[in-house]
Amino acid sequence: MGQRSVDQGEVWADISALHTEMGVEDSPTEAMQDAFDRRRNDLNDIVSAWPGPDSGQTGVFVCVAGRPIALDSFDRPETLTKLWSRLLSGYALDALGKDSAPLQDSAVDAFLRTAAAATATTHRGLGLGIDVVLTGDLIVGNALAWDEGVVHVALFARPDGKDDSTETGQIAGPRARAHRLLES
Repeated sequence: MGQRSVDQGEVWADISALHTEMGVEDSPTEAMQDAFDRRRNDLNDIVSAWPGPDSGQTGVFVCVAGRPIALDSFDRPETLTKLWSRLLSGYALDALGKDSAPLQDSAVDAFLRTAAAATATTHRGLGLGIDVVLTGDLIVGNALAWDEGVVHVALFARPDGKDDSTETGQIAGPRARAHRLLES
């Protein structure tokens, strides 16, 4: 089993790019919260359209500008409910400024087929459990397995099968993935 680590430099670069995109000019701590605060009214408009998950719902399939960009699935409905506003706010931030478009059914099918056929490698988790890295032609993602079950799966679309890893072999951050996907 390989070791995994977090590239903190990439995290800060991702936040810096977000600040530039959102017009955040003064952020003494360079916190991601500053970008959320800058666009709070726009985000509230989007988030208020989905006040919470349906009863029993354990995951979300996210599409922006008619294209699938992510799937988040949890082991229990309570977990999704607890993380709902945070997940929705993050995806809403990615959607700001993007044009609405009809959902492309063939793109959704391709995303799901690729996810089902993804290659999985396992790594010691940074905390509890096993980190499973999933890669396919159109997706990249992680799953956290613990106590003989999957606690969380997060899959992200890759644009046209392009390599979504950084120079260090790590999965690119969510902002970098979203930009490459939506600009392709």
